[in-house]
Amino acid sequence: AGLAAIRDALGPHVPGPVAAVGHRVVHGGASILGPAVVDDAVLAEVDACAALAPLHNPANATGIRFARETWPDVPHVAVPDTAFHAASMAPVAYSYALPADLTEELGVRRYGFHGTSYAYVSKKLAAALGKPPASLNAIICHLGSGASMCAVENGKSVDTTMGLTPLEGLVMGTRAGDVDAGVLAYLQRNGYDAAAVDALLNKKSGLLGLSGVASDMRAVKKAADAGDARAQLARDVFVERVRKYLGAYAVKLGGRVDAIAFCGGIGEGDADARMRICADLDGLLGVAVDPTRNAFAVDGAVADVSAPHASCKVFVVPTDEELEIATQTAEAAGVAPRAPVPAPRIQTLPKDANALPPVGPALLVDGGGATAPAELGLLFAALPMHGRLGFFRPVADPDDPKLLLVRDVFEMTEEPVEAMLGATPAEAAAMTAAGDGEKLVEQIVAKYVAYAAGRDFVVVSRPSDSNGANFELSADIAAAIQAPVVWVHGLYSEGSTQFQADHEADELTGGELAEIATAKAVLDEKAVRLAGVVVANLPADSYHAAVRDQLASLDVTPVALLPHDDSFEKVTVAELAKSIGAEVLYGAEAVKNKRVEEITISTLDVANLLGHLDDKPTNNQLVIVDSRRADIILAVSAVSRSKTIAGLLLTGPGLSKDVAAVLSDLQNHGGFPLPPILMAPGDMSTYEVAHKVTTTTPQMLSTSSAKICAARSLFEDHLEPRFRAALGAAPDANSVITPKLFQHKLFTKARADPRRVVLPEGEDPRVVAAAGELLERGLVQLTILGDPAVVAANAEAAGVAYQLASAEVIDPRACDEALFDELAAGFLELRKHKGVDLEKARELVRDDPNTFGAMMMKLGKADGMVSGACHSTAATMRPALQLLKTAPGFDIVSSVFFMLLKDGVKVFGDCAINVAPTADELAQIAVASARTAATFGVEPRVAMLSYASGDSNKGALIDVVKDATARAKALASEDSFPIEGPIQFDAAVDPAVASIKYKGLASEVAGHATVCVFPDLNSGNNGYKAVQQASKTIAVGPIMQGLAMPVNDLSRGCTVEDIVNTVVITALQSMDVE
Repeated sequence: AGLAAIRDALGPHVPGPVAAVGHRVVHGGASILGPAVVDDAVLAEVDACAALAPLHNPANATGIRFARETWPDVPHVAVPDTAFHAASMAPVAYSYALPADLTEELGVRRYGFHGTSYAYVSKKLAAALGKPPASLNAIICHLGSGASMCAVENGKSVDTTMGLTPLEGLVMGTRAGDVDAGVLAYLQRNGYDAAAVDALLNKKSGLLGLSGVASDMRAVKKAADAGDARAQLARDVFVERVRKYLGAYAVKLGGRVDAIAFCGGIGEGDADARMRICADLDGLLGVAVDPTRNAFAVDGAVADVSAPHASCKVFVVPTDEELEIATQTAEAAGVAPRAPVPAPRIQTLPKDANALPPVGPALLVDGGGATAPAELGLLFAALPMHGRLGFFRPVADPDDPKLLLVRDVFEMTEEPVEAMLGATPAEAAAMTAAGDGEKLVEQIVAKYVAYAAGRDFVVVSRPSDSNGANFELSADIAAAIQAPVVWVHGLYSEGSTQFQADHEADELTGGELAEIATAKAVLDEKAVRLAGVVVANLPADSYHAAVRDQLASLDVTPVALLPHDDSFEKVTVAELAKSIGAEVLYGAEAVKNKRVEEITISTLDVANLLGHLDDKPTNNQLVIVDSRRADIILAVSAVSRSKTIAGLLLTGPGLSKDVAAVLSDLQNHGGFPLPPILMAPGDMSTYEVAHKVTTTTPQMLSTSSAKICAARSLFEDHLEPRFRAALGAAPDANSVITPKLFQHKLFTKARADPRRVVLPEGEDPRVVAAAGELLERGLVQLTILGDPAVVAANAEAAGVAYQLASAEVIDPRACDEALFDELAAGFLELRKHKGVDLEKARELVRDDPNTFGAMMMKLGKADGMVSGACHSTAATMRPALQLLKTAPGFDIVSSVFFMLLKDGVKVFGDCAINVAPTADELAQIAVASARTAATFGVEPRVAMLSYASGDSNKGALIDVVKDATARAKALASEDSFPIEGPIQFDAAVDPAVASIKYKGLASEVAGHATVCVFPDLNSGNNGYKAVQQASKTIAVGPIMQGLAMPVNDLSRGCTVEDIVNTVVITALQSMDVE
């Protein structure tokens, strides 16, 4: 009769014929694992599960039978609460540690409930996160009179708190949740029969049993707030049980939790419970709740209540089990199309869809105005894609506001703040004034590399205080660390109140376009990619077609086109206090987010001032007043009860003891809500304070929540999809290494294991100056050959006498007799088969410093040698070939140059030794050059150069290169580097040319070669010199390869820097000998 009455009451409100009927079934057992069209077998299974859900399933079955009789011609669908879990939980999650026959015969296992709620919430949560449901990892808390939790991995339930029945797990309204099973036997031994125990655990426990007040959490909270200890305990136990399962499920998901979601009556309506449940989880999961967002998440909509910096989000997601049942019913019955899966917010574009190049592991941000909002927004955008973020400022002080802001918001506190900066402004200024700009960049690169190690993505902010003015330094840094650049345009200028005007015409001015074009030209000159431009203060709700066309005309990509947001123009009391160095006397908490909308300088009497404040259209007035005006201070404090005052900023000598005592008494004993009261520095007059307050744009602070939220929201909503995809894309496989990084890696490796290198030309001033630099940096140990007096004089002249004190200086013509005899005897042993006698051996060792140095290496007294500053190549290499010989597997010695090109380091070989190598020799040169490249951090992609590519031409030289390519591949069969040949130089190094000449052909080398092997000395020597002169690049070499121990030849016109680089490379080569 009751069901018939409901049917009749609903009838007039049904808009059309019934297409299908959905039925909630609490327990579907192990058989109904999803929405099932009801037939007699399904109905029988619902009846069979009545023993597992005696309060629900019998009623469910009755409803199904009545509905089938009432609407016999439409499909009926059973939607079990258990299906979401039972269909996907593994045996390890659903099995009890009981005899197996209980599971097989009685179905004793964990099933879980609230499945329709979890199915609905998981889809809504995935959509809010911009993820497909199948990739969602979340912990969902369905908290109500019946309460449970679910661990969702890849969109499916992997564990839940309820078990065989809805009694297991959390504390509920009247259900106990987890209880020691021994309690049941204990109760039975003390007079409780099975029915009494069942009633106790299901109807008299939970919040009701603990509090003695009610089963409704709202009533329990009211009693707890009034001081009821049992009610407070009930809330505490409820919260603690949820937190226990949060920890368990975080482990279950391996720490990979996208979000925690709250639903159900308590989950959606009890902000205090949410806050307590999520307290102190930032270290475990990166969870932090924003108190304001949390307090106002009560309007029935999906709400993100996370703090801006939280890496694991917290959402309130109102559930709708009825809608989920209807949706599943329609899908199962085939009466409605399957609901589309929400598209993920982050889309990876296919390569043929004009995708942008990957951003890579670092991004430098600069611009003509403020960049902090853009840097925050980009870090928030990168957060879901990269595990460990970083923020680095090339030039800044440790108390730099932006550094501290980002460090606090993203909790980058595992290292000292000094690790996040490259140099202080004082250091940078000193180096620049001394003409040591290169040294400054080197220091910044070294600090950056150390900081970036182990981080997935780093935003590099421009040098402090540059405001776009020192963009050359930014570009040099970006080039050195291989970071693309984002240029920010249209925000306010740091250090002033001058905000950029809105672009009301929805286009950029000629001056603005010129600024962007200039920035791009600077970057192009340094071979740095402009990843795109952020343009702010555009009209809302527009595609900005004109701006897009303007940027396209400059060949510039839009990163984000942002509407105007006045959040950045609103200043908080805390920001003003920080900017002028004011001390907060009262209202420290209120200072953080209290906005200042107008400023009043009080010179009036109290009555006129209060009248003036009343006439103002805004409440958020900052009143600046002399600290000796007790009448004004007390009057404004009193007015703050009825009219919101942003704060009082006091100037002058400070509060008198009497006024301070009155204010403290009001605050501590009178329940008097004082406004924020600040004290300006005593050396600033009222005029100076007012001038600074009104002419300075304060820096954002970690407490500037409105600005932080605005930055996050702007970039969430307006970051271009192509750039978002590039931000999360895997780094380009065709990586290059910049000259600065190349040099940094060399120096770091050398410094870690300093080798002994012989410098036979110690009487050359350049060699001595280089020796001083090498020793000062701790890169190598040195043996310098020459007259000690001449070496000392050169050292004194070069200002490196102190550094050379640690070097070993030997004059071969007057050295230790035992050492000389040992070297001469060793030489004799090695060359006597060539007719050398002892006298000749002694003569060569004494008179030829290269022979002396080579014998030191042969006898294990040195690891390498560098010569050639005042010796020919033949004089340098002859002793090495005679005494050290070639390395195993090599018949020839060859050479390479490291070409430190601004778009990346390339290796050219052979450019100094072999005049006309055979195919076999050319193959050896190719493999040796590739291995040399790899030793020094250059990923080898080998191009065997010729005057034709592939099969485009024929000729004897082409045939040699083809044969050499095949031999090189065979020789390097156990290496992993690709080799391509014959190929022309332009097709080898230029992707655009390669796309034409290698169209339709797969090649890892074409367009991306890092090792270029010339077919003969004529082309190689001219080739490296042509590139060197045309590009004004540094060529380090020739670096010899194929010797058993490293000896390298300098050019006669070498510089100190050339010698330093060659010595370091020699030291590193010696490490491979071992």
